[in-house]
Amino acid sequence: RMSFKGTKEAITTMSAKHPTAFRKYVEDKANGTAVIDDMHDNIAGLIAVEPEGGKIARANAVSGEVEAHNVYLPATKHPETGAWVPLPWVHDFVEQHAAFPAGKYDDDVDACTQALAQIRKLSGSADFQSGVVQGPARPAEFMPIPMVPRRGVF
Repeated sequence: RMSFKGTKEAITTMSAKHPTAFRKYVEDKANGTAVIDDMHDNIAGLIAVEPEGGKIARANAVSGEVEAHNVYLPATKHPETGAWVPLPWVHDFVEQHAAFPAGKYDDDVDACTQALAQIRKLSGSADFQSGVVQGPARPAEFMPIPMVPRRGVF
């Protein structure tokens, strides 16, 4: 668990790293409520979310999206071979999902399941259907690669 100060630093760092992320979901548990209250004047887009069920239940709820190959992770073309290569962080991200729920770490799994649940909720909204809710344009040199389920929940 991150401390109050650690959580604030992480949100500030991620907000600076991803300035086009206009929604930042923070669990309305532990220090999340206090972090939102403290930071809402300085960081736009902080949204309190109440997690539904436990981590395993949330992973099971969205695992169909992964199994259907509807979840993509970024890759870029290798400058010499032209082959598509996952970005450096993708390997650890996939390994954490593959080890879930028995793995040592599960923060990426928790964040991913929360994001997929929010996307599912938004996908039925009028804003999503009309294109108001959308991410930044993907640079042409990036090609998404499907996240393939291997073992465990994912």
